[in-house]
Amino acid sequence: MLGSDFLPIKVQVKSLFSRKGAVVVNVTKSGPSYQFRYQRLHVDVFAIYVPDKDLIAYVNADRLLQQRKSLTLRVDPSINHQSRGIGWLADYSEFQKALRGHTQRTQTAAAAGEEMVQTATEQGLWLVKASAAG
Repeated sequence: MLGSDFLPIKVQVKSLFSRKGAVVVNVTKSGPSYQFRYQRLHVDVFAIYVPDKDLIAYVNADRLLQQRKSLTLRVDPSINHQSRGIGWLADYSEFQKALRGHTQRTQTAAAAGEEMVQTATEQGLWLVKASAAG
């Protein structure tokens, strides 16, 4: 996928069914003879599709990879109506929110050797050369 600046954004798409009102997103994947843990260099955003609820969530890779094993996101209220400390899938419905804090790792030849500073505006996220004057 390309960002608004036409630089690549790595999106890992996962289709997960909800169980007991929640979706569990693992930071690893495994098969018959392998186990793989996602790293920040592999993915920028996880797109989570929940087919039984027809919902999509976008989770910033840094947010997910902070977890030891998985991130649980609720799609329905819990049976005991607990709300404190709950991660809601609905809070991750905006793709642009998942890109907050995301900095492209690609650097043009013209910027090589320059110190880059990240700044955000309502219109988007920008990388700009740091001013020598401070």
